[in-house]
Amino acid sequence: MAELSEQELLLLSTIIYEDSIVSGNFETIESLVDYYISLDKEGAQAWGEGTNYCGDFGHMQTRLDDGEGGRIPQEEFMYIIKEINENHPELLKLEIQYPVLSEYGRSDITAVCLVNPDDGKATVVIRGTDTSYTAWRDNFEHAGESGLTPMEQSTVDYIDMLAEMGITDITLTGHSKAAHMAAVATIVRGDKISRCVGFDGQGGSDEFLYRYRDEIAANRRRRLSGSK
Repeated sequence: MAELSEQELLLLSTIIYEDSIVSGNFETIESLVDYYISLDKEGAQAWGEGTNYCGDFGHMQTRLDDGEGGRIPQEEFMYIIKEINENHPELLKLEIQYPVLSEYGRSDITAVCLVNPDDGKATVVIRGTDTSYTAWRDNFEHAGESGLTPMEQSTVDYIDMLAEMGITDITLTGHSKAAHMAAVATIVRGDKISRCVGFDGQGGSDEFLYRYRDEIAANRRRRLSGSK
C-alpha cells in the first residue's frame, strides 16, 4: 500500500476530535463511517446530541471546507465522513486498534492505532488540545522543560506499548498540540516511527532542543510538518 497522503492524515487528525473513533465500538473506519451515514439519513435529531466534539474541532473544520468555518460541527463531521467514504477507500479498510480516550488526568492522552490489514502498516493518530485545562498546563510546562512533560511521556509510552505488540512501522500524525507530541515521540523513539506528519504544531523549548540535539539530527528526515 502506498503511504497515506497528507490530506488523508489530515482527515484522520480531524475525526479524532470526536470520541467515536476511540470509543471501542467500531472495528474499522468503514464501520464507523457506515454507522454515521445511516444515522444521518434518519435526520439530525437521530444522533446530533450524542456526538461529542472536543477541543480544536471547530478550528480544524476550517481546514477542509471553504476556509470560513461556516458549517456547524455536525455538518462538518458529516462532510468529513462522506469525503472518506466517497474518495478515500484506503482509509475505510483501516482497522481500529488500541484506542485510548483521555479521562483528563494529568498525563492522559487520546490516541488510536489504525492498521492496514493488507501490509500491517500502522498510522497512529493523536488528539490535540481537548476541553480540559490539563493540556494547556502541559503546554506551559514544556516551555521551561528540557525533559518530557507528562502528556509527552504518555505519547512515548503509547508508542512503546505498540512496539511490544509488534507494531513498529508507524506513521504518526496529529494537529496542534498533538503535532508537537508526535514530533517529540519521533525524536526520542525514531527507531519505531517511519514517518511523522504534524499540522500546526508548536515548537520545542530551547532546553528541550539542546538536550535532544543529537536525536533531532538523527531523526530529522522522519518529520514533516504540514500547514494547509
